[in-house]
Amino acid sequence: MPEILETDICVIGAGSGGLSVAAAAAGFGVPVVLIEKGKMGGDCLNYGCVPSKALIAAARRAADFATSAEFGVSAGKPTIDFARVRVARREQIDVAEVVAGAVRLALAHPDRPEGVSVSCVAKEGEFIVEGDDDLLHRAVFNLLLNALQASPEGSEVQLEVTAARPDQLDFGPTFAEGGVAISVLDAGPGILPSIRDRLFDPFFTTKQGGSGLGLAVVHRAIDAHRGLVFLDSGSAGTRFTVVLPRLSHLVRRLPVGSLSPATVLT
Repeated sequence: MPEILETDICVIGAGSGGLSVAAAAAGFGVPVVLIEKGKMGGDCLNYGCVPSKALIAAARRAADFATSAEFGVSAGKPTIDFARVRVARREQIDVAEVVAGAVRLALAHPDRPEGVSVSCVAKEGEFIVEGDDDLLHRAVFNLLLNALQASPEGSEVQLEVTAARPDQLDFGPTFAEGGVAISVLDAGPGILPSIRDRLFDPFFTTKQGGSGLGLAVVHRAIDAHRGLVFLDSGSAGTRFTVVLPRLSHLVRRLPVGSLSPATVLT
């Protein structure tokens, strides 16, 4: 006989949203059933976050072109219209909330190595920017997932949100109110100097089965927010730093319980 499940909540679709809702409800002891016909976590968790599923589909077809020579088919170099990676809406964003969401999603990723933790220092309500919450979340998530995958077992990825230093800011009105720096430091072996100039190129990857779109989308997303991306890599690890224009005036909101300073997650 078929088993009858007694549940309070049924979530259909285990994408990043559905998975987060089900996990939160289960954490409160609520009986939950989660239904998914494909891979748990959806495209974001399994293939890396980009701003739309249309872009994911385009990337898959472009990747087919890039590898078509193996089957005797000659094709030109594929291109992707990164103009689609743009700020769809502008609102005041607490960077600590964006970072907290990205950390939770990255730690739940099926390709995250075992035994690698995340140390997160992000003071709620301190650093406010204007932009697209979803786009910034995806950019931080991609950087964090790369850092986790580059770090060995037993190590720690360090993520920190601070005020940007003067030498990290462009001259001009964009950073008239200062900047917010989001840094992600892994514990990997570093990036070879010979490939650093290509890291943000679409389809360039050193990962087996990688799409080569993660860092390209990060660069375009931050550029769409008039921000900057810095890279510092050596034998002690690689640090990516995103710098965004800071808002000094804001409408105060009630706290929503994001990560406290120096929280270590595993």
